Amino acid sequence: MWLNFRLKIAHFYRRNKKKIYIVAIVIGIIIAINTYLGYLQSIEPPKTNYEPHNPIIHGDEITDSNTKSSIEEKIKAYVNYCNEKDYESAYNCLTDECKEFKFKSNINNFKSYVDSVFIEKKIYNIQDFSNKDNIYVYQLQLTEDILATGMNNEKSESVYEEYIVFKKEGNDIKFSISGYIGTEKMNIEYEDEYMKATITEKITTYEDVTYKIKVESKTANDIVFASRHDKDEVILSLNGDYRVFKEDDYREEEIHVLDKGKKEFEVTFNKFFDESRPETELILNKILVLKNYSKIDSKWEKEIEKPVKAYSVTFKLNNK
Repeated sequence: MWLNFRLKIAHFYRRNKKKIYIVAIVIGIIIAINTYLGYLQSIEPPKTNYEPHNPIIHGDEITDSNTKSSIEEKIKAYVNYCNEKDYESAYNCLTDECKEFKFKSNINNFKSYVDSVFIEKKIYNIQDFSNKDNIYVYQLQLTEDILATGMNNEKSESVYEEYIVFKKEGNDIKFSISGYIGTEKMNIEYEDEYMKATITEKITTYEDVTYKIKVESKTANDIVFASRHDKDEVILSLNGDYRVFKEDDYREEEIHVLDKGKKEFEVTFNKFFDESRPETELILNKILVLKNYSKIDSKWEKEIEKPVKAYSVTFKLNNK
């Protein structure tokens, strides 16, 4: 029986030898093409619509020499105060808003900041970085003062950078650090049968914008606004240019409100102060009202299979 099978195979091969060769060559070509295309796909750079940000730099637009010299004098005085650990004088250089935003209006917090940055005496360099709406953004660079510390060039110099923001208020110019621009109170509300949500505040820094949202649940179910499982749950629209909110460390906890509870949370987006496009909408894109919410990752897919409701909410920001 085995002998007959082998004879049949040999007979089939002799009769169809050319066809078999042709099929083998075609299959080989197909495999080679697929392998080559796969290689090209693996090295093709990822597609993105990201465009590098170009700050609005017009240093020559500060035509008022008194303004320019005042800014430079204030930076010099501030760095000198910090070098000498004259905490109170350095602290008083800052706007009240900056003191609240950065240090919770507590000079001891400011002392900790100075001690962490000015471990040794620093020398500074400044660059006019961006000017918009009479708000002047400077980039401050701090390096070790080798002459003051006695360190030689063999030690690598670390550079500390941050943005200092100056605002002209009447005849005076005040500044903030850490790129802080300002805080705007807001009262944009949304309400339905499940919750009441209010955008209460907008915090602007040179690189980011943060919105504070207060939520009051009206249901016995739990409400999830942002889980750890998706990244497009909270979106900021800049006239159709959509940004997802920043998650530097990625969330350790979901943004949620338990049944009939209250919560205030912040969402931060990458948006440069001098970008021309304004923020037009803030979208809570994946609101889930859930019957059972355990906060256990392994149960997440099961818990969202049949939500009480899944929907989105859009806040019109009406920014100028």
